[in-house]
Amino acid sequence: MARGGGKAPKQITWVICLVLYLVAVLAHFGVFRVSADVAEWSWIIGYGLLLAAVQLRGL
Repeated sequence: MARGGGKAPKQITWVICLVLYLVAVLAHFGVFRVSADVAEWSWIIGYGLLLAAVQLRGL
């Protein structure tokens, strides 16, 4: 098991991704209304940011 060599993103990056995902999920279930484009792109950008943060140091 590796110690201290993880590739976890910074907490602020993780929180931003979580907020974008929650926007998409809540819009999908009709909790609040946003454009379908905003809901779709929020999860796409959040997921892409999370993938990039795992690979790029300091993000």
